Amino acid sequence: MAVAAIVNSLWDLRGRLEGKPVWKILVDLSPEEQIKLIDFTYIEDCVTKEEALALLSKDRGLREERTKTVVEEGLPAYTTAAGWLGYSEEKIVRLANQFMDGGFTAFKLKVGSNLEDDKRRLAIMRRTIGWERKLMVDANQKWGRQQAIDWMKQVDGGSNILSLSSSSSTGLRSQPTLMMCWPTRPSLRPSGKMGWEWLLVSAARTG
Repeated sequence: MAVAAIVNSLWDLRGRLEGKPVWKILVDLSPEEQIKLIDFTYIEDCVTKEEALALLSKDRGLREERTKTVVEEGLPAYTTAAGWLGYSEEKIVRLANQFMDGGFTAFKLKVGSNLEDDKRRLAIMRRTIGWERKLMVDANQKWGRQQAIDWMKQVDGGSNILSLSSSSSTGLRSQPTLMMCWPTRPSLRPSGKMGWEWLLVSAARTG
């Protein structure tokens, strides 16, 4: 995280010097320049530099349309500000309401230290934000693949997105296995759908 703070500061400095937001700097780069910025260490078993370059080049023609969408509509974002470990129930509720008032529709809760406490905090957050908003969980590299499966099977509903920040050794190849192991009990969601709909693997994130 210390290195990330320095890297982010340098990108911010570049944006200020060029008079652009960082996303626009990235959009204006060629696919070849974008590839040079990506660390393929933990994703090269699923996508190579050559494959990534082909994907970026193929959709290059959509750049103007997508830029227009971002400028006019923005992009959805989530907040972790209400979900840090150690927060009291009052603080979780107060901050969740504050960010809902600010327009946020997705929230992330830090988990992985104590199962029973995680269940309690998930229930608090879900009661506060309702089922129409998204709730994610993040273990911050505390879990391997099997740990994630075992933990999630014990949680009695509450999240509809799993944000798994597991160990780097699990990489992207854990994703299909994890996706097949979520509980399918109808009680997980009022809609009757399975409780865990999405999986975000940290190795695949761009920032």
